[in-house]
Amino acid sequence: MDSFKDYVRELMNKFPYIIEVTDKNGDYICESTKIKKLEGIHFPIQYNDIVYYIEIEKKEETSIPLLKFIFEEKLKEVQELKGNELFNLIKGNSSFKENDEIINKILDKGTLILIKAKNHCKEVYDIVKYSYNNEEEYRYCIWEEYVVLLGIFDEVYDHCKSILHNVQELNIRSPRIALEALNGKTNIEEALKSLKSLIELSDRVGIRKEILTSSNIIFERVMDGINNSLKEEIIATYENYLDSQDSDTLKTIETFFQRDLNISDASKELFVHRNTLLYRLDKIKREISMDLRNFNEAMTFYVIYFVWKSNSR
Repeated sequence: MDSFKDYVRELMNKFPYIIEVTDKNGDYICESTKIKKLEGIHFPIQYNDIVYYIEIEKKEETSIPLLKFIFEEKLKEVQELKGNELFNLIKGNSSFKENDEIINKILDKGTLILIKAKNHCKEVYDIVKYSYNNEEEYRYCIWEEYVVLLGIFDEVYDHCKSILHNVQELNIRSPRIALEALNGKTNIEEALKSLKSLIELSDRVGIRKEILTSSNIIFERVMDGINNSLKEEIIATYENYLDSQDSDTLKTIETFFQRDLNISDASKELFVHRNTLLYRLDKIKREISMDLRNFNEAMTFYVIYFVWKSNSR
């Protein structure tokens, strides 16, 4: 119900001529605070045995077919979600689980995948549904601003790459997928919150990886957990230097680290001559007395750069 109420509020912002929405008993689901009581017209929306009544300004009567379609599609979606096994499992309603061999098998051997969807939940959900519909060992649902997929995968990374390829067609900014093997875990909501935190961290610090696990961004997780006073000390010491660098220098730093301090690979990706890259690295060394070609000094500088970038986003 809460998701439907939220959706009603959202629609009332989009269609300011909606006066109120009530249930079949006449109790308010939502009432507009933007318009005074005007001459209105009521019409019902219905899915199965659920009925609501919408009141809009009478002068907008021609919009009733559109609004009926929009509201009833959302109502259908909400009702289907209530009957979704995975959604109920996430919310702790696992009474069906005791006698469901397939669900228990998935929980024991399966992998939980969280797909960033933002404003494209329905489209991403449809991609997953189309890919895994009628497959016995997969479950999927919408959770918050994400689509969740739970299943047993032979090559889970190949599945994630395939999903990611399709999601990229929707122009979602910085598409991400996070995954975790469940190994018998039953608290699915806690596992999802952990995966959500990986995606939020990757967005916050600009991690280039698109498929995330708790083990492939260990460095970033550790850095994110640094004591705030130490972060402030690092920023205060190096902020002026990094703030003053042009885009070429910053891109050089990022690419050099992303290419594992490899001069040849980094220069190719930057489309610059090897000597140009060496010149830029020497310039950084002169200015902050750190040689990025030296592993220990490079790691020290990477910590500084990571903290500065995290703070500047």
